Amino acid sequence: MVASLRHQLEALRSPRAPVVAPAGGHGERAATSRRDVLKLASGVAAGVAAAGALLARPEQAAATTGQPLTIGQLQTAQNITYLANGAASANGAGTALTTEQTLFWADNRQSVLDHGIGIRGDGHGVNGSGVWGHSDFNGIGLLGDGGIGAQLAGSRAALYLASAGTAPLTRSDAHKPGEIDVDTSGALWVCVAAGSPGQWRKLAGPDSAGAFHALNPVRVYDSRWPGGSKMAASATRLVSIADGHDLTTGVVNAPNVVPSGAAAIAYNLTITNTTGSGFLTIAPGTASSVTASSINWSAAGQDLANGLIVAIDTLRQVRAFSGGGGSTDFVIDIAGYFL
Repeated sequence: MVASLRHQLEALRSPRAPVVAPAGGHGERAATSRRDVLKLASGVAAGVAAAGALLARPEQAAATTGQPLTIGQLQTAQNITYLANGAASANGAGTALTTEQTLFWADNRQSVLDHGIGIRGDGHGVNGSGVWGHSDFNGIGLLGDGGIGAQLAGSRAALYLASAGTAPLTRSDAHKPGEIDVDTSGALWVCVAAGSPGQWRKLAGPDSAGAFHALNPVRVYDSRWPGGSKMAASATRLVSIADGHDLTTGVVNAPNVVPSGAAAIAYNLTITNTTGSGFLTIAPGTASSVTASSINWSAAGQDLANGLIVAIDTLRQVRAFSGGGGSTDFVIDIAGYFL
């Protein structure tokens, strides 16, 4: 149609084209009629050409199996999509997803680089994510294997475990050995036997001591140091265990031997120069009353020792309580701490 109208336009534009005046008309009217015909034909041709161009131009549509991927569009596939580095060993449709579990496979094993990467993801912002994996029906969101299943590094932390519920011991869903979880209180758990909920061991938490760090024993307190005094009957004393001191002078020679953040200490408690009989209790620095005895004496002039573990407060302090009517000097030596 477009070609035919173009042919007619060329004929009408020709100087030799006949001009036929309508019956009873004049030459000017004939010329006007000819111009009108030209305008009409040109308009029709332009309209038809534009319509043809629109019909001929393919619209963006979602790609499906066997078609190229279209950026910015939803895609569908019934077969695996396999992208490999290097020459392809075979071309054609991938294995059907009715038997193949992988939807998209990026294979960079032929890379000449020792650190070739199959897929890279980059997120943005403090809460952005480079790669996000999800599986429904309580499946596995992200699966990795190899010589090292996963390598993680971060400027804030290498790994963040987000809490998804209460302590595993309180649940009834199924678990298997090797699962690690964090409850809503911030406690870290590991599953050691399968079941519902299985057997779990608490690794760390706000109310646990954490890992033990052994020390070459160091003295942190001695009531016999210059300026010190015996513990009288029914007395209390707040003692810092943060620093190591010289055995004789009491001068600090090992600052921060128990670091900030430690939750508990393993220590040796010694009493000496006793009078009468009584007991001594070492408790966390925040304690306000006696709840147990750490060491007892029954006569004057006794030298006794006992190894113990006790929680400390956030300022790295313990509180000593005496009872029973007698008095004594006492010494605290640190053997390690829990952090």
